[in-house]
Amino acid sequence: MIKNIYFKGLDGLRFLAAFAVILHHAEILKIDYAVSNRTLYGYFLEIGPIAVTFFFVLSGFLITNILLTEKLNTNNINFNNFFIKRVLRILPLYYIITILSFLILPYIDFFHQPNFSLKLYNDYVIKLIMYLTMQPHLIFVLYPQEPIPYGVVAWSIGVEEHPYLLWPLMIKYFKSYFFIFLTIFFIFSAPTFLIKNYILSSSVWLEKTVKLFDTLRFSCMAIGGIFSFLYIKKHYLLKFLMSKYIEILVICLLIFVFINHYPILYFKNEFYSLLFSVLILNIATNTKSIFNNIVTFFRA
Repeated sequence: MIKNIYFKGLDGLRFLAAFAVILHHAEILKIDYAVSNRTLYGYFLEIGPIAVTFFFVLSGFLITNILLTEKLNTNNINFNNFFIKRVLRILPLYYIITILSFLILPYIDFFHQPNFSLKLYNDYVIKLIMYLTMQPHLIFVLYPQEPIPYGVVAWSIGVEEHPYLLWPLMIKYFKSYFFIFLTIFFIFSAPTFLIKNYILSSSVWLEKTVKLFDTLRFSCMAIGGIFSFLYIKKHYLLKFLMSKYIEILVICLLIFVFINHYPILYFKNEFYSLLFSVLILNIATNTKSIFNNIVTFFRA
């Protein structure tokens, strides 16, 4: 059994991204309870989805690293070991959230949300089945105005579980990992782009299709997987990607885009995924990372 590699440097990024998601949901609660003092309202609402994109990229990077390392060292993928670890790590908390959101919190007045709690009972059984079968992300597609109070945070788990089923099979039985990831990237990016920009007729189902592809961030995980592939294979592009100038450029670009609310019209999730992948690659594997040096300086 191959021992998983722990990238200590990523803890700081995880904290920042998790904090951004908390700020995002805090602003949504302020809207629901009609709280007027929305400090930096636009920034906090925007940063939440961007932080979630980071987590998808990170998942793709780490899962690919685990599987490729095992494949290279043992020439095999232990499916049972991989899936048991995922189940024990994810499912207990996921189903606790589901039980609380559907069976307990709705019946406690303190947790009542004015705009969303009553909407829970619209097609209640269908929504519950979606959560029990680990398809919470479909709520965003079929019921975009009816997020599940307190359970909405679980949607990303439903999205991630699909690549978790696909990744081991691809890496075990196919050698062209890089092109497989590229294929996934285009398959789950191009439809949204084409529908938004080249299909003039609109319908409810076209809108739901766009929403589905926006919600399924497989392309983000695939980009993280590509960068992990480059690292494992010691690809010649690493010299360029791990340059301190590239890392500084990426950090400055992220700050500029966020502070100025610069609109990313096309491939927004993929744009951020590429930037996050460069950061993750450097922070996780580059001993000369600018970000790590800054963190070390403030810890001293």
